[in-house]
Amino acid sequence: MQFEDIIRLFEDIHLFQDLSEDQIAQIAGRCQSMEIKEGEVLFHENSEPDGFYFVYTGSIHLSRGSGNQKIEIGTLVRGDFFGEEAYLRNTKRVATAVCYHDAVLIKMRPPAFLWMIRTYPEIKDELELLVRSYQLSRKRNFDWVRDDETIHLISRKHIFMLYIRLIFPGFLLLVAGIIGSLGVLNMWGVGNLLILLALALVLLSLVIRTLAVYRLGQ
Repeated sequence: MQFEDIIRLFEDIHLFQDLSEDQIAQIAGRCQSMEIKEGEVLFHENSEPDGFYFVYTGSIHLSRGSGNQKIEIGTLVRGDFFGEEAYLRNTKRVATAVCYHDAVLIKMRPPAFLWMIRTYPEIKDELELLVRSYQLSRKRNFDWVRDDETIHLISRKHIFMLYIRLIFPGFLLLVAGIIGSLGVLNMWGVGNLLILLALALVLLSLVIRTLAVYRLGQ
């Protein structure tokens, strides 16, 4: 693999989207390529971390536990990266990585990884966000995620944002209730009554949807 191949891969990865060509080249210069065959174990859960990886070709499957307690995390393909959590949380590997199809990986050894997140704190912030998403996905049972899919990012909304989104529909519902209590609806007729009822149902659905989205982010 040529040095330029690593640069082209990194240019397509969102982790480096704000970096210049020279900065990407500096990072690429601290990486090495490696090959791994189908079925080979790259690392085991609870093992000591030895690098941060990018998938160049092929695929890597991640899982946790074993036997009846085994949990399939997902399959990583070209452009995906993994192995950062052990360094950011100062812990051992949280999953087992097995080559799913013959793969070429780009490996960044620990000193290079630590240099990268010190030199480019925005990359560390991005990785921290992804790690928090991984940790949240492990706590939640997202039954809509297939075995060959991996959650990379979960957006969480602060409760303040929930209140902001509820103010307008709540205000309209309050106004509709006041108008109805004053008997104005009787003057407007059945047609207008139905329109306001429909509006109330739409607003109610928005409230329910907002609550569902907020609950997902908890």
